[in-house]
Amino acid sequence: MPWRRFAAACLLVLAATPARADLNLLFSNLGPSNIVDVGYENVGGWLATTYGLGKSDPACVTNCTVLPAVERAVGQVAGNNANGLFVATAIPPTQALTNVPPIAGTGSFNVNTNLPQNTAVPFTMSRTGNVITYTLGTGPLASWTSTSQPFLSAMDTLQFRLRSPGTSVNTPTTLLEMSNLVYSDMAVTGQNLGTLSATNGDVRIALFGGVTGNFTLSGTYLLNWTGATRPTGWNSQVKGLDLPPPVSTPEPASLALLAAGLAGIGWARRRKASKAFFF
Repeated sequence: MPWRRFAAACLLVLAATPARADLNLLFSNLGPSNIVDVGYENVGGWLATTYGLGKSDPACVTNCTVLPAVERAVGQVAGNNANGLFVATAIPPTQALTNVPPIAGTGSFNVNTNLPQNTAVPFTMSRTGNVITYTLGTGPLASWTSTSQPFLSAMDTLQFRLRSPGTSVNTPTTLLEMSNLVYSDMAVTGQNLGTLSATNGDVRIALFGGVTGNFTLSGTYLLNWTGATRPTGWNSQVKGLDLPPPVSTPEPASLALLAAGLAGIGWARRRKASKAFFF
């Protein structure tokens, strides 16, 4: 029949079209920095309960982040001019990568001169094989390229993190934004990851999984404020992570619903079979 031939042709077209494997949003939150850090990356937070991450360091009384073990590369621009690409020197890292100086780069990038008020400044982060490259600004400003490290090819997740500037009498409002985020890799081309904005001392975190092979991420940073004083104490980061498999399991209520559903399907099939037998 014609409709069967049409359906078969549609199936052939679908089979020949490669699947688009977009990055998937795993976590997103907005709130005061002390709440977000504790609820997301500290012992007992979302990362720990979802991926089984832990920290046995006695210093956890005051520094409880579980992130270092899975960090592989971080591209950062910050109010204290700690700009650049931070790459692990040992696996697993024992401290946050941005607690040590960035790798050597070319050019220079100063937030006081190269990140003007309310002006979008472009950045890129890319992976080619076992090498990561991070750039800030246009022209001969700053570029950092890592040496070839096998663990860089294992990065499968991107985390975006904004810690917006705090406010003061001379700086009553602040804004830090990461926008025009466009991602491409071996499985997807030109995925728009949206915009992240944080204001007045808040933190914005977004975690995307599904990074595949070589990739390129581009976007813009924007810093804005009102008042007479340029804000300090802020940072914006793109982190490449190598996350372990999740450890979370279905809740008992979910398992009960699944069991009830399967039982219902079995009962319906038996009832249908009985009707077919008798009628």
